Amino acid sequence: ASSASSASSAKKQSPTPRRKDASVAAAGAATAARNRALAKHPNVAPAVQSDDDDDAADGAASLTPAALVSRAFDGAVEDDKEWSGTYKAMVYQAEEDAKAFAEDVERREKRHAAELASSTAALRTEHAVAAEHAANTIEALASEVEKSERRVAALAAELTRAGEDAERRAEEAAAEAEKNTTRLLEEQAAALSAAAAEAVVKERAHRATILDEIRMKTAALKEAYDVNGTALERSHRSNRLSLAVFSLHAAASRGGSFEKEAELVRSAAATAGGDASDDALITAVLKTLPTKGTPTTERLADRLEDVQRAARALALVPDGGGGGVLSHLVATLAAMFRVSERGGGSGGGSGEGAGVEAAIAVAAEAMAAGELAAAADALEKGAEGTAAAAAVAVRIIVPV
Repeated sequence: ASSASSASSAKKQSPTPRRKDASVAAAGAATAARNRALAKHPNVAPAVQSDDDDDAADGAASLTPAALVSRAFDGAVEDDKEWSGTYKAMVYQAEEDAKAFAEDVERREKRHAAELASSTAALRTEHAVAAEHAANTIEALASEVEKSERRVAALAAELTRAGEDAERRAEEAAAEAEKNTTRLLEEQAAALSAAAAEAVVKERAHRATILDEIRMKTAALKEAYDVNGTALERSHRSNRLSLAVFSLHAAASRGGSFEKEAELVRSAAATAGGDASDDALITAVLKTLPTKGTPTTERLADRLEDVQRAARALALVPDGGGGGVLSHLVATLAAMFRVSERGGGSGGGSGEGAGVEAAIAVAAEAMAAGELAAAADALEKGAEGTAAAAAVAVRIIVPV
């Protein structure tokens, strides 16, 4: 009570520097007392520190000795006379506070011990539950592992059996495939042999067909060659015969001997490949040819003049061969005195004489042109039906 009144009176008074020093000293004494109290109970120090922290956190700063000492010294006696009593009171108060603090610490320690025991029991319970749960979990896991091992063993056995079955099936399939392959190869070999034999037969048949075609073409070619050869031989014979005949015709037209040309015609006619009728005709014609040849153009011209004179003389003889020697003599004299009509016609005379003279004129023109055959034809036609016809025919045909 005295300390409370002192504190209240101290609060009313204004502090002095001296009082501040006393407060500091009191605070140091309180702190020392507190430390001594805590030293007596070393196991309480952590709890006290923890409580101090909690109290500081909760705002209970007033329970600390320093606060108590500070509040106690706030109302300290201002004069020095009162300092010793105040100090004793303050020490006493500090000791009481320390006791109260120790009791509070003990209470807190008990409370914390109870809480610790409760927490420990709870933790032990939780640990037991957790351990039991872990044991159950481990047991379940062990059971699951055992089941898994059994499943793995069963699966391994199944895989082994499946592998053995697969290997057996693979071996059977390989054997079957080998058997099928052998069979297919044999069938293919047989098919290839048959195809090869068929191909050989077809090839031989094709070759035979080609050879037949070649033989036919060769035969046709030979036949064509033979025909062409025969035709060429005939053509060659015809050409030789034609050339020989043309040579004979030219020689006969020129006049003179044509024995060489006639021999060429006989040689060409004797060549193989000719027709029998043609050969007979050629032989007959060659036999009719004169052996000494034909007269030349000059000789024919001379003979034509003789024929003209004879024709003129005979043309004046009466028809029927009448008249005597006198008639022939007169006719000859008249013919001698007639003017030649060569190159033109006669101006008068009887009809028969005029016809002979005209024929003689035509024959003269043909002779001048070198056409001896035309001249002979003109004389024969002009003297036809007269006494001069026989003389003209004899003088023209019979060689001189």
